[in-house]
Amino acid sequence: MSANVGTYSIGELYVGSDKIKEAYIGSDLVYQALKLPVKTFRFKFTDTSFNPSTTLASANLTWTVADASRGLWDATSIISGSTPYKELFRGLLSITNMGSVRCELVGANTSDMIDATGLFRDCNALRSIGKMDLSHVITANYMCNNCTNLPYFPNLKMDSLSAALGMFYQCLNLEAIPDLGLLPNITAVGGMFQNCRCVNSGILAMYNILSARITTPANYRTCFTNCGVYSQTGSAELAQIPSDWK
Repeated sequence: MSANVGTYSIGELYVGSDKIKEAYIGSDLVYQALKLPVKTFRFKFTDTSFNPSTTLASANLTWTVADASRGLWDATSIISGSTPYKELFRGLLSITNMGSVRCELVGANTSDMIDATGLFRDCNALRSIGKMDLSHVITANYMCNNCTNLPYFPNLKMDSLSAALGMFYQCLNLEAIPDLGLLPNITAVGGMFQNCRCVNSGILAMYNILSARITTPANYRTCFTNCGVYSQTGSAELAQIPSDWK
């Protein structure tokens, strides 16, 4: 009989682009993919006594405890209409609200998300974002704007993405430009990576993708302004990009 050996899924596992649903060692289940209702995000808080349902109360979402002993809570959007994710966590996951507590996005069910505008804007207590479905997102303007303590954003295919103005603007500690795929529908990226000063890789690769799609300067100016300037390798990549992109 299969036995759960006490592990806890903290995200998703992939082999290439294929998502793994379950993994076993012999007959022991050691991993099971995170299963969440649509419009639900699972967060892990560094202080297990932290209660977001009171500290981070919002008219736009509900908090439900998933595993208090691990500091795991689920946040579900209750916004009606066509944009249930727009600015959902804007300023909520902030040092002002959370003090010394920090949080990580473990995973989410965003299979119906089209507009991610300002989703995590001003969330400077957010220090990690796990895998989620962004394949249908068309607009991601200011999605992670001013997430100043976010060092990493997962590699996620965003083939539907059109507008990404200021998507990572002022992500001061972002260390690498994520691989978002070939972005065949991208049209506007002004300020997308502006002031991501600690980036050490991916600048040139992203420029090569974007410049093949966007030719109107008004739609790409400041895309890479000050991106990677605190990194030797980032600065070297930035130097190879035309000045009107930065």
